[in-house]
Amino acid sequence: MVRVTFGGPNLADLGVEDPDQQVKMYFPRTGREAPRLPEPDAGGDVMRWYAAYSAIPENERPWMRSYTIRAHRRHEPAVDIDFVLHDDAGPATRWAAPGDTLGMFGPSAHFTTPLPRADADWILLAGDESALPAIGTLLEALPAGSRAVAYIEVPEQADEQPFDTPAEVTVH
Repeated sequence: MVRVTFGGPNLADLGVEDPDQQVKMYFPRTGREAPRLPEPDAGGDVMRWYAAYSAIPENERPWMRSYTIRAHRRHEPAVDIDFVLHDDAGPATRWAAPGDTLGMFGPSAHFTTPLPRADADWILLAGDESALPAIGTLLEALPAGSRAVAYIEVPEQADEQPFDTPAEVTVH
């Protein structure tokens, strides 16, 4: 896994208020310096993004993958996104070079599931390394007095991550 920090003035006002905020990342096709991005809906309907994406001719359509924002720092402005580097060298693995350009759609409150913090006795989270960014944001958003248990499968000890949370958390 590698954590990539993206920067730019458009990242200051993303509206990342809750944990587990998903974004769509657009990777350029082979031979292109930047991805061709979908045209925004003229009426402002963010739910029409997939139709706009599908309207791009297939040979120009960027590869698209979903990721969780691991951290958002408005003051820089920057976001961190963790990428699992697969052996099959998918679009993200082939892309990852400093200075390269990606496109991003989101985050959108339409895709956020609220964390039941107030009325839960405790929370159970489980996942593999691809779920680690979402689990991390959820655990770090828990307030003091909350309890959680997380079971996370990672390939090796070097892939384990610490979580900064005031909650009572047990990680396996």
